[in-house]
Amino acid sequence: MNLEGERRLNKLLALGALLMAVCAAVWIFYPTTVPSVLYVADGMSDEHFIALKKEIIGFAESRSSSGLSAGGDDSSYGTISLDCDRFPVLVLSQDPGATTTLMVFENMIKPSSSVNGLVTRLVAKMGRIREKHVPLPEDQPNEVDRFFLKYRDDTDMTKKCR
Repeated sequence: MNLEGERRLNKLLALGALLMAVCAAVWIFYPTTVPSVLYVADGMSDEHFIALKKEIIGFAESRSSSGLSAGGDDSSYGTISLDCDRFPVLVLSQDPGATTTLMVFENMIKPSSSVNGLVTRLVAKMGRIREKHVPLPEDQPNEVDRFFLKYRDDTDMTKKCR
């Protein structure tokens, strides 16, 4: 191989290495989010919050065969989530005395799902909702987001919770 051929090969190898580094950086650092509806209510009593947590736990246990599970802590403050195949579909949290929030990832729930009934019951039991934040249509994941969510984050947006 002559000197010119070696230089060309070295340039191609360097370009290939650079391209691989750029792809790896995009794979690692590309931000993805799943939009959620957020309900914010006044803080509630410890007993009331624990009752809501128990309702979520009971709901998850009764539907564990369909991939639902509950995760969180046992305190009267803190957070509990309802997960569908390891991805949270709703998260209920309360901070000491200030607010109670319910975050619902509607993109992960089928419209006819029993989870929607649970969300309706939880919102009603939270009391007066001070704020409700609904994601805008442009906040929905695009095809690139769905690709990264599926293959990097192991979250398939086409597989919705029942």
